[in-house]
Amino acid sequence: MHRTDLNALAVIMDATRSGGPPSPRELAEALHLSASATTALIDRLESAGHVHRTRSETDRRRVELRVEETALELARSLFTPLGEELSRTWTEFGPEERRTIERFLTVSIDATIRTKKAVLPPGRPRSGGPQ
Repeated sequence: MHRTDLNALAVIMDATRSGGPPSPRELAEALHLSASATTALIDRLESAGHVHRTRSETDRRRVELRVEETALELARSLFTPLGEELSRTWTEFGPEERRTIERFLTVSIDATIRTKKAVLPPGRPRSGGPQ
C-alpha cells in the first residue's frame, strides 16, 4: 500500500469522525493532489476493498467516500501493536527525559507544518500519482 493510500484513509476516517464523510474533492484538497491523481487513488482504494463511493443522503449530487471494515481492520492491525510498543518504550524514560522528548516532538511537528504551508499553499494540487 502506498503512503498516499494510508494518508487518504486517515483523512477519510478523520473527516467521517469529525463531521461526515468527505467528497473526492475534499480528499484532493486535504492531500494536495490533482483531480486525476485523486481519482486513481480512490480507484485503488476501492479495488482493495478499503473505501466505496456513495451518494449523499441529503444531496444526491454529492459523492461521499466511506471506509469499509477492511480499512478499519488494517488500521487496527497496524496501530494497536504500534501503540502498545510505544507505550512500553515510553516507560524507559524518566520524567525529565519525557519532557525533553515532548518538547522536541512538538517543535518538530510545528516546523513541519510551517514548512508544508510554505511549500504547498492550501488548494495547490501536486501533479502526478502517489507521493
